[in-house]
Amino acid sequence: MYLCVLPIIAGIADYFENIGIIVMLNSYPDITETTVSTTNMFSIIKSVSTSVFFISLILILILVAIKFLKKSMSTT
Repeated sequence: MYLCVLPIIAGIADYFENIGIIVMLNSYPDITETTVSTTNMFSIIKSVSTSVFFISLILILILVAIKFLKKSMSTT
């Protein structure tokens, strides 16, 4: 159930990352360290949540496939 929240978190973090990049581009010579750190944090949150989601998805699909194969072998 909690895995369903990860893509939503990644999407929200992506929007905030994009907003931070736009802010940095619009204020180019006067970029603050806070803006850079915040944008970097959202980028890391996006990357980690996306990676965790896809790794979990692959593991769940492998477990479902193993369960299906065991079930089909036992009925044969």
